[in-house]
Amino acid sequence: MNKLLWVGLGGFAGSVLRYLVSGWAQQASGTVSFPWERWPSTCSAARDRNALYLADTRGILHPEARLFLIVGLLGGFTTFSAFGNEP
Repeated sequence: MNKLLWVGLGGFAGSVLRYLVSGWAQQASGTVSFPWERWPSTCSAARDRNALYLADTRGILHPEARLFLIVGLLGGFTTFSAFGNEP
């Protein structure tokens, strides 16, 4: 049950972060002709995943931190459910 809690909290935080970043990028672009709002979250998630992967392979991440950050936060941040918010 403890593992599910870490993944759920991370997923919640990642989904909210994705919503905020996508909304900011869409307002900044001023257009919906190209889905610019996906670029900041996708690029930063790829960068962050690589950094966390390196930390994980070196044993720096605690198992709960791995669940929260990699599975939950980045999982929620990169999910396709954000497409439901797009016009």
